[in-house]
Amino acid sequence: MSKGYKKPDLNAPRFRTDRYSVLGKTLFSKFKKKFPEHDIDSKTFSKIVMAYSSKIKEVVVNTRDGVDLPRNVGTVFIGSCPAAKKKNYNPIVSALHNTPLQHRNFESDNLLAKIFYSNFASRYKLKDRDLWMFKSDRTFSRMVAKTYPEKWKMYLQVDSFQHISRMYRKHINRDIAIRLSKPIDEDYNEFDMN
Repeated sequence: MSKGYKKPDLNAPRFRTDRYSVLGKTLFSKFKKKFPEHDIDSKTFSKIVMAYSSKIKEVVVNTRDGVDLPRNVGTVFIGSCPAAKKKNYNPIVSALHNTPLQHRNFESDNLLAKIFYSNFASRYKLKDRDLWMFKSDRTFSRMVAKTYPEKWKMYLQVDSFQHISRMYRKHINRDIAIRLSKPIDEDYNEFDMN
């Protein structure tokens, strides 16, 4: 016999950290200082940035390899990971049945979607690249959660304790081996410049 499920107290006091938005007055003033020829207001600037980031999100969700971010900042992609060992309870269904019930992810073979950010590749040699971090916003996380059960086989499968750098090395070595193993055409002439 299982214990009853303890419902969360929705009226309990909450702790919320202060949030800092990159898209604010300081970024807009830096933009105006760097590009004075563009005559736009801050609302238009925000709309342009948000539209561009929503396009990036769509491409990440709909492609297997994700997106290389501009200015060689890194790569964002979606990976399939095995479920965590700790129990992941479904609070709505558990409260309804008064017993702890877990998310099982039967539609995706018990795999979970994770949004990965990596700046490992050699072209991303930034000065302090270890300090860079990526945190998705709520709309991006919900978009991934909505499309993942339908497209879960399309995304890269990442082991629980595998470093992304190892995955890059394996992928790069395989590409080199494929390029080197291609047969040379019989009529190939390295001295023919035409």
